[in-house]
Amino acid sequence: MTKQSKGWTQSALPFLSVCAAAILFAVALALFQGQDQNYDQGNYHIYDAFAFLNDRANNDVTAAGILTFQNPLVYVPPFLLIDRLSPAVASALIAGVQALNIALAFLIGRILLVAQSASSRRLADLLSVFGAVIAAAAPMFLSEIGTTFADSSTSLLCLLGLLLVLRAGHDRSSANRIAWLLLLLGGLLVGSAAGLKLTNATFAVAIPIAALFGWHRFGDRLKAAILVGVGVGLGYILTGGYWSLKLYLDYGSPVFPFFNEIFKSPDFPLTDIRDARWQIESPLEIITAPFGWAVGEQRSNELYFRDMRFAVAIMVAVVWLVVIAWQRARARPQIALSNASGIGDPSGETDRPGLRIAPDRLVRLIVFCAIAYFLWAKLFYIQRYLVVVELLIGPLTLGLIVAIVTEIGLRARYAAYGIGALTLVVVATARFPDWGHVPFDEDWYAVPDTPPFEEPAALIVFDRDARLAWVATKLPDASTFSRVGNLPIIPGGQFDQAIRRNLNNAPNGRVFVVTVDGRNADRDGGLRAFDLLPASNCREVHLETDILHVCETGPDNRPSWTIAVGDPEFNDMLGEGWTWIDGHFIWSDSPLTKLSIPVPPELRGRPVELLLDLERFQGLLTPEGEPDIRIVVDGGDPQDRNFIEGSPRRLQPVCLPANVTDHADGRVSVDILAKPGKTPRETGYGPDDRTLTVALRSITMKPAKDCPAEDPA
Repeated sequence: MTKQSKGWTQSALPFLSVCAAAILFAVALALFQGQDQNYDQGNYHIYDAFAFLNDRANNDVTAAGILTFQNPLVYVPPFLLIDRLSPAVASALIAGVQALNIALAFLIGRILLVAQSASSRRLADLLSVFGAVIAAAAPMFLSEIGTTFADSSTSLLCLLGLLLVLRAGHDRSSANRIAWLLLLLGGLLVGSAAGLKLTNATFAVAIPIAALFGWHRFGDRLKAAILVGVGVGLGYILTGGYWSLKLYLDYGSPVFPFFNEIFKSPDFPLTDIRDARWQIESPLEIITAPFGWAVGEQRSNELYFRDMRFAVAIMVAVVWLVVIAWQRARARPQIALSNASGIGDPSGETDRPGLRIAPDRLVRLIVFCAIAYFLWAKLFYIQRYLVVVELLIGPLTLGLIVAIVTEIGLRARYAAYGIGALTLVVVATARFPDWGHVPFDEDWYAVPDTPPFEEPAALIVFDRDARLAWVATKLPDASTFSRVGNLPIIPGGQFDQAIRRNLNNAPNGRVFVVTVDGRNADRDGGLRAFDLLPASNCREVHLETDILHVCETGPDNRPSWTIAVGDPEFNDMLGEGWTWIDGHFIWSDSPLTKLSIPVPPELRGRPVELLLDLERFQGLLTPEGEPDIRIVVDGGDPQDRNFIEGSPRRLQPVCLPANVTDHADGRVSVDILAKPGKTPRETGYGPDDRTLTVALRSITMKPAKDCPAEDPA
């Protein structure tokens, strides 16, 4: 072995050792926890990849609800492992890949340290191992080991990209082609992560800002940021460009259905999607939240976790700033803030022997973490989307402690004492959530050989929250799967048309309606909305994740009469409270609006089922326990009506008794009572200051057998 190869082996040995230890730890944890069965896996992780690989666009409609439209590429590798290997082997392989995050955290910690002797290099390796262990104690990262969550796989791209950006510009002559190439590649990797999963956009924004720091000349700073930004854009195009283009061509929005108040796709309400559970309550919470995590507060996560590392990092950073200010005041700028910001020698190396910090890299790391954290708190505030920063807390804390120790003139071994003690504390106190595991089985998901799994059929599923999309992967190839409940189905829109096409062309004429765990109170109303008969011949199908209620249904061939916007009779039936603001709907700017509906001669003197195609204006929220709308027919008692689940424009049907449809003038008066919403200007719909409540698009009437007693005349 030559001297050069021996030196390389010695320098690579710590990294390879960390890799091996991390993989063994992650695989052992995954096998100990059992088979992953998290909610998102059943809802869209498996289905999105399956649909992409099997071209299910013509068979299924919004099977995974809103999350049907996520970029499926990131879920293809775990799907192939799940589909072709046993659950235990697939889990171990997924965990082994995720473990490489720990190795990258080691490298990032190591690159922060400048060692000028053999002994200091050994100390730097030891400190970096401590930093990697602190990184590995990240609760969300640990909770995703062996699972199909993409946060801990795309984080590999983010960490490797950041490592390259930190590596660029190590000395005064660093403004060269190699440095520029590293910056471009670093941005490319982080941009690729954002293309695969949009929640990584916070890191894609943070990394070009971080690249501004640590350069001798202003021109180099600007060039560095531009190169990283160009890399981010190219990376996004590489992994997300095709999918964004497909969404734009299909739905008019490159990020459909998100940010639709900007892109205004006709297939989704003009609003932005955001889970109201995950929002900061005040700007101060951005600072105080990490201290809450240290004691187990979980406002940013569904399940309990405890993580004191963020709070410790903040406190250490404050001490670092105080020490720097103190040293500047004493005119001892060994690692002065001006130097760390790129004024002076960006390398941070001097003639002093021993172990030192590379301040340019430390500042880039601090800026990256800070920008990403603040953007995350503003846009998401969901803990899993912070996995990258979670992993960086280890090397960040390592760098800050070494900077403090060396700045005040202590030997670097004192940093080892402090970081070693801290490692023990954070490992002992960390608690991570469990997203759902079951004992390993022969198959990841199994289904019985009963309807609707044994023969092709059309399925229409009514449910808002159940993880049912995986069921579509177990159906016969000719079957179709249409879901109503999670994504609003706009009447007349392409999803509505696709569902009706699936139902009308059902294989062998077989149509099944599926609900979950008895949540079928609005099932028949939904069936009416799609011109289907009420459910019959129901049975329970027990699956690993849920109990399905599977019922038979079929086309409702009753004749129907519809009056819609643009029809000659439409304007004649409008009473008080209506106002035009566009040509697609008639809007209400009053809590009370009136209709005088003409009854077709064929339906007069007969019970009639009335379906109102209404939309609540954006911002109109119904208080819990109250109905969405109240309907008054012919001055009778108010009838409570709610919107059919998954359709913001279809109310539950109203039954008109025979004595109501038999008036001499052939008309029925219907009053609609709704709470005021917001103005178009407030919601971005348009420059209009009228407070709107509901909008009417059409009314449909069908003959009914009879009206229930609770529907008063």
